[in-house]
Amino acid sequence: MSSNISELCKQSMRCKDQEKKREIDYLIATELGCNRKDVETIFQAMHPGTKRPYRKEKKHVKVYRIK
Repeated sequence: MSSNISELCKQSMRCKDQEKKREIDYLIATELGCNRKDVETIFQAMHPGTKRPYRKEKKHVKVYRIK
């Protein structure tokens, strides 16, 4: 995984401004070659802090863990 994506992921998680977060998610999506909604789903699945259930219906999306 390129360090560029992990940097973008970290920025996206820290970002409080929704518009800016959406832009960063879009950049991540273009890097991964999937769409922005999939990126949001990945973030929700990765972060129990969002109090969102793990989404199992999107199994085709690769989940990139941030080390």
